[in-house]
This record gives sequence, structure tokens and C-alpha cells, in this order.
Amino acid sequence: MGLIEGALGALLGRGGGPAKTILRGVMGMVAGGGLSKVLSAFKDKGMGAQADSWVSTGDNEPLTADQVRQALSPEQLQQIADRAGISVDEAADQVAAALPEVVNQVTPDGQVPADADVDAQLKQVEADLQV
Repeated sequence: MGLIEGALGALLGRGGGPAKTILRGVMGMVAGGGLSKVLSAFKDKGMGAQADSWVSTGDNEPLTADQVRQALSPEQLQQIADRAGISVDEAADQVAAALPEVVNQVTPDGQVPADADVDAQLKQVEADLQV
């Protein structure tokens, strides 16, 4: 089992049925040029060290549901929650678990790659996890 299957696979196992939908939502946020926007949102709210840790090759600093609510728009969270059929609070909690791991997976060299490379990494994650 590789890192992708291990880290994100554990999140999928922990989150039950909605977890795949949450993971798809998080992946959608970072796809198509969204990675830089997501990282900037966290940095703008004073969570730059955390966001940088997800990109770096070291350990990921954890994220809380409250921090997710601070950085993401209520509309983003509501949309993810609606798609997963769960409350916004549950969605924030699951996004907090998934986002650092997704960012970590699409930045394997410790740098924010070109958008096309992020999208290629996301396709690999989708294939590996059958998301």
C-alpha cells in the first residue's frame, strides 16, 4: 500500500459513505488552478505556516473544522455538505482531515507545481482510490 492509499484511504475508511464525496469536493477545490487559491485563503486568515506545511516535504500541521470555516466561504462548505448529504459542521470536520492530505499528495516535491501537474496528480489519486 502506497502513501496515497494509506493516508487518504484511512480518511475514506473513517468517514463512511460521504467521505468519497468530501474527498471529491476537496479535490475539486484544488483542481484547475484552485490549489493556489486555497493556499492563499488559509494564508490570508493567518494560517500560512499550516498551509506551507502541507506543501513541504515534512509533516503536515493539522487543521480544525473551525479553521476550515474561517478560510472557506460558507457557500463552498454548504455545497460540499449538500453533495455529501451531511451537515456543514460534519463537512468542515471532514474537509479539515482531507485537505492537508490532498495538498500533500499534489505537492510531492515540496513546491506548488503547475496547474496541469496538480491536475495530473489528482487524476492519479482518483485512480488509486477509485474516487
